[in-house]
Amino acid sequence: MPAEDAARAVERVAQAPPVAAAVPTAPAAPVQARRAWIWAAVALWLIVMSVLGFWLWRQTQTPPQVAVAPPTLLPSATRPAATTTLTPQVPAAQPTARPTDTANPASPTRPAPSPTVAAATGSPTPPAATATRAATPSPIPPTRTPIPRATLRPSAAACAPPAGQSFVDVWANLGLDERTGCPTAPEKGITTSYQPFEHGFMLWRQDTRQIYAVYDDGLWQVFQDTWQEGQPEYSCPDASTPSRTPPTPRRGLGRAWCTQPGVRDKLGRALQDENGNTRPVQDFQQGTMLSIIERDVPVYALLSPTQRWVSGSRD
Repeated sequence: MPAEDAARAVERVAQAPPVAAAVPTAPAAPVQARRAWIWAAVALWLIVMSVLGFWLWRQTQTPPQVAVAPPTLLPSATRPAATTTLTPQVPAAQPTARPTDTANPASPTRPAPSPTVAAATGSPTPPAATATRAATPSPIPPTRTPIPRATLRPSAAACAPPAGQSFVDVWANLGLDERTGCPTAPEKGITTSYQPFEHGFMLWRQDTRQIYAVYDDGLWQVFQDTWQEGQPEYSCPDASTPSRTPPTPRRGLGRAWCTQPGVRDKLGRALQDENGNTRPVQDFQQGTMLSIIERDVPVYALLSPTQRWVSGSRD
């Protein structure tokens, strides 16, 4: 019996290690379970961070897409708005034009209207300015002395030949019939050459080869034309003006202008070249009457006794 007990004891001892080894292996399951939970938590955290990162990326990428979409819509949508914003800009450009209008005495009331009215009144402004410019030459016509139809006195009506149609109105109504006497020849259309100067004009008549120098101071002179064909056209190489017309007259007019004392000084330089034309001319007992259409007051009466001239217009 004791031997059996001992054997059993040995067997028990022999069997003890497996029991002891089984005891420590039992806690291995909880460790593995903890590791599994840790990996699961890490995986879950990675998933959450990935989802969060993807959401944040979408948030950062969405604004450019939204910003890109409006520019494609804005041009079409804002073009009508641009036209509305341009209409206020039109008055903004007009205030620059308004100061020029306010410089005129008649336009201080223009800034009062609305921008639409100002844009409408901007178009009438140029005609108003044009009217003022056109008004400046208007004082010139009054310098022409209109002459009414002739009322001849008995002494003038008795003249034979009578005063020509180009001169009778001026001759009678200015009282020239007493100063010139009766005509010595009928009115004629004579070939003449006219040239204006700074202080008067010169006129050459073909029938008598006479040259009239008419000065702005109310005096006139007559000279005989001494220039001949084949002679130099410019008669005064010492003149202080170039040898061309204008300002230097040529041929017969240039000979009188250069050689007759005082003529050059009183007339000044020529304003343009001489103009040949057929003009009405009539000689009287004490003078000559000329019709020069180039002059503002075209009818001239050259009075012989006083060497003065009188002008008038039939218009």
